[in-house]
Amino acid sequence: MKHLLISLYLGFVLFASCQNRNSKDSSQGGKFNEILPQINMIQTRLHTSSNFVIGQTSHGPVFVVQGDYFENQKKSASIEAYNPQGKPLWNNQKQSDQHDFGAGAYVHWVDKSGLNHPVVTYSYVPKPKEMKGGVVFVNANDGSTIHELSNNAHFGNNNSLLFDFNKDGLTDYLYADLATISAIQLSNFQKEWTFQDGVRFCWSLPALFELKHDQNPIIYFGSEYDSNDGLSSFLAIDLKGNRIWKSSGHVEDLGSTPVFIADIDGDGTKEILKVGLDLEHHNKQKWNHMYVFNTDGELISKCELGFTGIAIGDVDGDGRLEGVGISNTRDGGLNGLKEIRCIELSTGKLEWSVPVERAYLDCNSPVMADINDDGYLEAIVGTGNPAGYGRLPNSEPWGDIYVVSHQGEILKRQELMGRPVNMGICDYNQDGISEFIVVVDGKPGWINIYSTKAKAKQIDWPVPFGNAERSGTHSY
Repeated sequence: MKHLLISLYLGFVLFASCQNRNSKDSSQGGKFNEILPQINMIQTRLHTSSNFVIGQTSHGPVFVVQGDYFENQKKSASIEAYNPQGKPLWNNQKQSDQHDFGAGAYVHWVDKSGLNHPVVTYSYVPKPKEMKGGVVFVNANDGSTIHELSNNAHFGNNNSLLFDFNKDGLTDYLYADLATISAIQLSNFQKEWTFQDGVRFCWSLPALFELKHDQNPIIYFGSEYDSNDGLSSFLAIDLKGNRIWKSSGHVEDLGSTPVFIADIDGDGTKEILKVGLDLEHHNKQKWNHMYVFNTDGELISKCELGFTGIAIGDVDGDGRLEGVGISNTRDGGLNGLKEIRCIELSTGKLEWSVPVERAYLDCNSPVMADINDDGYLEAIVGTGNPAGYGRLPNSEPWGDIYVVSHQGEILKRQELMGRPVNMGICDYNQDGISEFIVVVDGKPGWINIYSTKAKAKQIDWPVPFGNAERSGTHSY
């Protein structure tokens, strides 16, 4: 195993005897009680958790988590490393006696850095907006800081892409802050180029795709309300930081969701997928939409979603891909629905929907897998009210995860004490069968780990949401 990467955080292990302290199982009886049995719970020491990486170091397998650490009423951006049993190995903090620092959303692991040891990166955001944030490069063996680069902007979520741009056998680092994208050579931390035309990142992640085997890959990304008139853009640039095309004038936020590359209609040609947000009812739309572009930047189609986190797969086996998600009542439009929805992405047809009791902010990364080994894909989606950013006024945190069949039957509902922020499926113990992991928002938060019957197909994920094509949340 080189490294596993899932859209979550990790912390201390609390074993099965504690498993009902932050969740309530509302499964159906009989065979459905076997769906997602809980293995254990992990309580983090960090607030606002959203991602973790698992890698191999001189200590063996290491879990690295990122989040905000509080001590003596001061906040630090932090990453901490643990062994699989939950023993702390090291920590790294961006801290100051004068200022608070918050952690960015993503953490990355690099094996082939040219530095003779693996590297972990995380970003920080200072509380005074006049200060610039930055990205910290950490020795994954001992937690020491190797290098630090300043942002070109105050804010940065480490919306990065790992790829060997120079084809020299070493991983290069495409780092994005709020306003720029920079290619960084990790062997000497030199910036090779910076691109800033139309860049406005929030939670988005770029994707990289090789159109033809004899051509260099292209980098695709979206921006959040980046133009002077408040509209959004979708862009493609080459590996030297030159713009190839720019699609402008889109009314929805295209800078807060990952880019996905997939052949949605089964014709052998891949499309570029981007979920748009009506962020906090920015335009008071009834629906948010899935945007489908071809590789030349032409907008092929848009379809109504009602959710923002999407799991993608061929649910009905017809060769065309569906997207499944749960209503986002803040960013998914003013349609008034609370339901799990399955949309055929090439036509926009609603295949099925099933109502749920409550919905607010959906999980960023719902997933699909054959978790009960019945030969069909199931979707796992989540919704909740966070403890921190986005919390509803005068309310307590809550959360739900649902397992839904390919026909829209709810197989399991798991009630949680906080919002399920991100989900992942991977072969946690490398026995050939995948585990399901979800980070639960809190102060501090939790990681819940469940067993599945899904056969593991991929364990080496170099970036969040899967490989460079962002395939971590879809299976087909």
